Amino acid sequence: MRHPSSRSTLPWLALVLPGLALALSSGTAGCATVAVAGASQGINYTITNVAYRTFTAPMAPVHAATMRAFKRMQIECPKGCEEKTGEGFKFRARTKELDIFVKLTPVTPKATKVAVDAKENFFVKDKPVAFEVINQIGLVLGLK
Repeated sequence: MRHPSSRSTLPWLALVLPGLALALSSGTAGCATVAVAGASQGINYTITNVAYRTFTAPMAPVHAATMRAFKRMQIECPKGCEEKTGEGFKFRARTKELDIFVKLTPVTPKATKVAVDAKENFFVKDKPVAFEVINQIGLVLGLK
């Protein structure tokens, strides 16, 4: 009896993988999450180009850590860049080249979700900066 080889799966993969790539790149996947390098640190990145992580910390310490992370990275957050939204907060901060949008959302009284969107313009996102903002928030909180 002949053992099935990996060659028998190649035609199937050749048909499925391009279709999957097309579906993901065309935006039909909605807000599906993509695994990226930052995922090892608990950071996820969505198809809509937003990096996010949930910290096991209440809203107040995460809010303070966000402001300290901005200062550490010399990201401008002048008066009016912060907005209270229901139970959470939104920030619209800036660097010379980027608009950085941060959203803090309580998940539970002891867990807070942080979402960061760093944009150069409508088409260009800066994923490493978004990841670093989240990393700095974690460092300020004393988390890895």
